[in-house]
Amino acid sequence: MVPVPHLPRLVALRRSHAYGRQFDRFENARMIGWAREGDADHPGSGLAVVITIMSYLF
Repeated sequence: MVPVPHLPRLVALRRSHAYGRQFDRFENARMIGWAREGDADHPGSGLAVVITIMSYLF
């Protein structure tokens, strides 16, 4: 498995911004995404994530 150098930052962003309703997208076998819309109890919250296999982009 390849290390993820920015994993601590990604976990911190999830902890501070992943509030509210979640919307999932599964476009194909090589790309997924989801968004959290945030909520009033956590001003500035909300988060969008896209994960892809790099070879799909090139």
